[in-house]
Amino acid sequence: MDRKTELAGKLEKFRLKCEENKKPLMDMWLEEAFPGDNSTSFVVKVRAKWLDKLSLSEGLDILLDILWKTTDIPTRIQIFAISVINTNDKSYKNLPPTNFVNQVQTDTSVFV
Repeated sequence: MDRKTELAGKLEKFRLKCEENKKPLMDMWLEEAFPGDNSTSFVVKVRAKWLDKLSLSEGLDILLDILWKTTDIPTRIQIFAISVINTNDKSYKNLPPTNFVNQVQTDTSVFV
């Protein structure tokens, strides 16, 4: 299993807890923080309608709280940043359907 797939599996608890807390994610995917560097950490990218209604800091407060409650330190070390993508951003409208791991470009991020 590659590093990305392994991290995606570890983040499933995070995704489910978001749903349980009435904060479902429309999309969630991973990108290498420094593409091509096999030792790099990942950027977790998320889209959700409820995030569009909050300031970036309010949304990240919620996401980071859930992330800390659902992941251990070794998992969090693999995360470089969380990037919140606006649902109205047209460059992200046609993401292919997957479990939640897709390849797209970076948007607004915060360091974890």
